[in-house]
Amino acid sequence: RKHLIQLSEKLGETTQFQILGGNRMLAIEVVTPPSDFFLQVVPGSRLQLYCNAYGKAVMAFMEPAEVNNILPKKLERRTPNTITSKSALQKEFEIIRKTGISHDREEYNAGFFCVGAPVFDVHGVAVGGLGVTGMSTRFCDKRLPEAERLVLECAENVSREIGYNGDFFNKRRLIIFFDLIV
Repeated sequence: RKHLIQLSEKLGETTQFQILGGNRMLAIEVVTPPSDFFLQVVPGSRLQLYCNAYGKAVMAFMEPAEVNNILPKKLERRTPNTITSKSALQKEFEIIRKTGISHDREEYNAGFFCVGAPVFDVHGVAVGGLGVTGMSTRFCDKRLPEAERLVLECAENVSREIGYNGDFFNKRRLIIFFDLIV
């Protein structure tokens, strides 16, 4: 929780941690910012996997057969931006594995944007996703890189606290560093 609080304070947005609960993501921790206006996510909410940044962060590191078992046969369109093709979703998983960052670009609800990252346990298994959720208008191109960097840092801190000692986050920092200087 302390890491989500710090992330919320730095970005001024709602932060959350979700875990896989059957065929949905379960919001188990939510921190709201000290602000007059923010997106409220209710702890205990069960959310779709495929149009949720936190669900995508977890599924990107699962075996394809396991992903197929938990996804619905048909990916329903929730908004005009919802990914409804399983092959397009797989392409997004490739990007998530490379960058460590997942997005919900108004896929779950119109007007809202999420930046997520996976949390790994001592065995290197993605056991959850965490990140920031807010209004799309507040995630402009100028602000997005900072949010991505802070979310990845938060995911690393939580992962390290639960025993993860792999090099996934070190590699992501190098990718981000080289993208910034190019």
